Amino acid sequence: TNASAPDQLSLALAWNRVDIARNQIFPASALANSSGTIATTTERQKSPATAPRNKAKARGKKGRGGKVKPDPPEETDPRKIELMRWVNSLEQAMMDALVLDRVDFVKLLIENGVNIHHFLTIPRLEELYNTRLGPANTLHVVVRDVKKGNLPPDYQITLIDIGLVMEHLMGGAYRCNYTRKNFRALYNNLYGLKRPKALKMLGLEDEEPRGQKKKGKKKKEEEVEIDVDDPEVCRFTYPFHELMVWAVLMKRQKMALFLWQRGEEAMAKALVACKLYTAMAKESSDSELVDDIAEDLDNNSKEFGQLAYELLDQSYKHDEQVAMKLLTYELTNWSNSTCLKLAVAAKHRDFIAHTCSQMLLTDMWMGNLRMGKNPGLKVILGIIFPPSILLLVDFKGDDQSYTADSEEGKDKDDDTKISYLGYLMLYNYIILVKMERWPSIQEWTVIAYILTLGFEKVRQILMSEPGKLKQKINVWLEEVWNITDLAAISTFLVGLLLRLQNEPLLGIGRVIYCIDIIFWYIRVLDIFGVNKYLGPYVMMIGKMMIDMLYFVVIMLVVLMSFGVARQAILHPDEEPTWRLARNIFYMPYWMIYGEVFADSIDPPCGENLYDEDGKKLPPCIPGAWLTPALMACYLLVANILLVNLLIAVFNNTFLEVKAISNQIWKFQRYQLIMIFHDRPLLPPPLIVFSHLYLLFRSFRCTKRNDGELNEKDRGLSESIFHS
Repeated sequence: TNASAPDQLSLALAWNRVDIARNQIFPASALANSSGTIATTTERQKSPATAPRNKAKARGKKGRGGKVKPDPPEETDPRKIELMRWVNSLEQAMMDALVLDRVDFVKLLIENGVNIHHFLTIPRLEELYNTRLGPANTLHVVVRDVKKGNLPPDYQITLIDIGLVMEHLMGGAYRCNYTRKNFRALYNNLYGLKRPKALKMLGLEDEEPRGQKKKGKKKKEEEVEIDVDDPEVCRFTYPFHELMVWAVLMKRQKMALFLWQRGEEAMAKALVACKLYTAMAKESSDSELVDDIAEDLDNNSKEFGQLAYELLDQSYKHDEQVAMKLLTYELTNWSNSTCLKLAVAAKHRDFIAHTCSQMLLTDMWMGNLRMGKNPGLKVILGIIFPPSILLLVDFKGDDQSYTADSEEGKDKDDDTKISYLGYLMLYNYIILVKMERWPSIQEWTVIAYILTLGFEKVRQILMSEPGKLKQKINVWLEEVWNITDLAAISTFLVGLLLRLQNEPLLGIGRVIYCIDIIFWYIRVLDIFGVNKYLGPYVMMIGKMMIDMLYFVVIMLVVLMSFGVARQAILHPDEEPTWRLARNIFYMPYWMIYGEVFADSIDPPCGENLYDEDGKKLPPCIPGAWLTPALMACYLLVANILLVNLLIAVFNNTFLEVKAISNQIWKFQRYQLIMIFHDRPLLPPPLIVFSHLYLLFRSFRCTKRNDGELNEKDRGLSESIFHS
């Protein structure tokens, strides 16, 4: 054909004929090499997506980068002009290939000279997010939920929106780069109606030390010309990261898998994709979209999860220490998270249950202790009689420990369990014996325990990773046991305030004490949850409770249908009272457990009739004969059908959890280790001394570092190995 190479490439792309492009349009390696060379020479040239060139004046302080780049001289060499056109056509072909989801073409273009770092800019990435082509996805649904309102049909998604979507889907304390202050300022400078100064982001301003900034006078600002549409400003450090996230959010699995193979941090990218797909599947299910979409998203999540697991397995087989470093390496492009944290966020139990992850957790749990056999018994003896530690345990050298600066979490756990057991015994005592006018020593001990535990919960919230207090509280409340603690502590404080008053408020406070102990006994299940044998059963109970809620809804329909009919037939002359509502449920509910109230099923009645004692029988109520028939049908459905259905559902849940009981235990073990890794050494109520020590240390560090708080051990993400 006589068409030019760019036109031929466009036709091949439209026909989806990658073989023609490979064998005929790119026949000579010289052209590919020259285009690759010119791609590097045009790194500083403006991308077509950002034309036309706009200049704006911004105010800033002159520093090292205060010089403005002059406009590049206009190219006059025909050969170079032709090569630059070829590069531009390659980049346009790359854009079309991404939009049309042509994975083979994307691979071919990368192999033949397209520099992805030069290609991907902010405008192009936004154009990709706003394309209407490709498979059905849930991105616009999620954006609408995040924006909390209906979006117009022609709404253009921005990268700020994508950042909010990422944070919503990743959950927890995750912070996307698109929502950070620097990116927002740069984005507003480039595309906002009001362009604030962004010289700092553009390298035209020197950062000053805090002390000099406070004490020194502001230097005179002067106007400088900057090219705010310079493509260099719009590019990304890790373009394959951004493109893979785009492919995942747009539900382009083949493209996402291809982009996952390119670039850096493959394990982290796989875990992020796994989490995003899982969250989108849940969003699809909650939004009642087509079931096929949620199923496809779930399958995609499993595929990326398997890739992450296989990558960890291969790394561990190749080099154990390097694999462990990969698990705890801080990923600056992924909210300073770690692969281990990402796996937990994605609830990737197989990843956490891997030998590599468990060895790392064991090292954090035991610290430098080498326990040998019967570790639990040795730790308890060491707590009861501390000098016995020297005889019962050995200590590893620093070179044998994978983590640095970790206190033994197992000691903290055992101390906490023993103190909690003592606290429960004292609590039992104060509510079982007569309550005096003023608290006894035992009651003051219980009060001190709960108050110091409350202070510890406040410390956990304030020291958590999210930046804003509201987000800290929301993340903290995502844990079910934290909600239990909040209810238990709040209920006790209400009871304490009433208990310190005179009668009758004192008696009410004592009753609240009695109710509150239920929460503290339920809290024992959390201690069982990390046990290798009891943990899966605790999880079964939780899942069965959810199953039972659905059953209760169905049972309520059957119960009310019988209860209302029975009450209306047997008691036609009732006055409107709240007791009437109670009578609807009272007898039908106990009938489920076998109490059928035989005397009231078909009581004797009749006109001018007497019982065996000679007492006159009451007249028969119209329709009373229907009650036994209705009761028979009710018991048949409730006791036989629905109860056995619930048992079958429970059995199915039991089998599901039992099959993965080992993974469940190892996953819950991670959560326990993380809790005690960040917890102070002493248990409540002695934990108040640890809090005072932390305050003193923080004050000293603040004074020494001139306002900069130097915290130690903020979590597993900072336990980086030192090789």
